[in-house]
Amino acid sequence: MMEVKVPRAIVILSVWGGFLLGSGLFLPEHSAYAANTQLCKEYFKKKQYVRASQCFRGLAGVLEKKPTLKVQDRSQLSQYLRNASLCLRRAAKREPSAIKKSYLYEQALSYVSLMIKKKYYEGASQKNLANLLKGRIQEKIGYILVTITTGSTKAIAKFSGGYRFKSLTKKGITFQQKLRPGNYTVVITYPKQTPQVKVLQLRPGQAAAVFTFKPKPAQVAIRPRSLVRVHPVQPPKSAGTMPWILTGVGAALVVGGGVLVGVAIGTNSTNNERADKALIAFNQQQPLDGKLVTATQTKSFKDSYQTANSLYTVGWIAGGAGLVTVAVGLIVYATQPKPKASALAQPSNVLVSFSLTTQP
Repeated sequence: MMEVKVPRAIVILSVWGGFLLGSGLFLPEHSAYAANTQLCKEYFKKKQYVRASQCFRGLAGVLEKKPTLKVQDRSQLSQYLRNASLCLRRAAKREPSAIKKSYLYEQALSYVSLMIKKKYYEGASQKNLANLLKGRIQEKIGYILVTITTGSTKAIAKFSGGYRFKSLTKKGITFQQKLRPGNYTVVITYPKQTPQVKVLQLRPGQAAAVFTFKPKPAQVAIRPRSLVRVHPVQPPKSAGTMPWILTGVGAALVVGGGVLVGVAIGTNSTNNERADKALIAFNQQQPLDGKLVTATQTKSFKDSYQTANSLYTVGWIAGGAGLVTVAVGLIVYATQPKPKASALAQPSNVLVSFSLTTQP
């Protein structure tokens, strides 16, 4: 017959984790708590596993109150906690609800974790077996890694709900939490904003879940202000080029009048002397420049003299008119209306109320 070799660690774990010998639990019958342990064994035999677990946990609690724990006390505490964990694992196997089953496994894990934390074991081998048992129970729980992203370092997340789940509060922009399967309510609170509520539905067998929240854009109120509304205003009409035309014409008349006056003066100075000589020669019947002066020549000299006088008069009139025209042009230029800065815009008070949105 072939001999099947079973690893020693598995054998020890099965016996050490179950502590069942025959029909009863492996209990420290020699201790002062033997009467109470008998009651715990009766619960276990009747398959009242939850009550049996509570019984063993109560025994451990009484023993923990001792001022000083001896080696024998620490060994008994280890046995009580392991038996309490075993009872809950038996209850979990019989539980049809996956959510309640996960809870029972979590309670069983807490007893093993307490035993490891308080070092209720003897030697490294028992410590390793305790850690191995802890890992197996964690797998049975089926924790779901929940990742919450709030988008703000000041956000506060509060978890509630679930099956016999104590409320849990977290703070920060991103955090992770292992949760048992079930329905949870998470409330994300941002400063000066209405809290955001979301129901997390975590199913058995689900490995992870990610939920993202975002703070609402901040509403920035702008106070009503007085605005200037610009109305288009037609600028006053200017005189245009009229002043320059008048000034130019006046200047031309002044120059032209001056030329006429100069010509008339030059002509008169020459013709006046020649006319006097011609008149004397004509009256005395004497030659002028070797020739006798006739009445026609005398009349011609008189006409030239009168023409020069006329040009002189016209020149002065033209010059005077030119000066007047230049003066009028300058006056028109100086008195034409100019646009004022205040006339370009007419302010009116307008009350405006609006809001802007910004990213946090």
